[in-house]
Amino acid sequence: MAKTEPARQVAALCYRRRKKNVEILLVKSLGRGNWMLPKGWPMEDRSHAKAAAIEAFEEAGAKGKIKKKPIGKYRYNKTRKNGDIVVCEALAYEMEVFDIKKKFPESEVRTARWFSKEEAAETVAFKQLRKLIADFNPPKL
Repeated sequence: MAKTEPARQVAALCYRRRKKNVEILLVKSLGRGNWMLPKGWPMEDRSHAKAAAIEAFEEAGAKGKIKKKPIGKYRYNKTRKNGDIVVCEALAYEMEVFDIKKKFPESEVRTARWFSKEEAAETVAFKQLRKLIADFNPPKL
């Protein structure tokens, strides 16, 4: 059986500074209700970083400054509505959040919440994503 490439997605590792701590913004997935980074499919007319920033707004109401280069990637299995499982690989882009909107495109169906970096790493379901969050160190001011 031929090995297929994973489906590419883009994600925003949204963070904010709180005194000496860093908090990570996670959203609940629509299917299983797992906590994860805001993410979605690449957009034909946008860079991957810009697409990740758009997903952060659509899924969590987050606005901020996103870096152009990914800080890492993680794989996970996505279960489609028909029950098919698709292996996905998400490129994660660092995004410092300066504003959170209460109303955003998916505010009726999504829950978004800030976690300490340590709590976020423990909360997400996927091993590679846990490591990505645990290893994340935002630039110094």
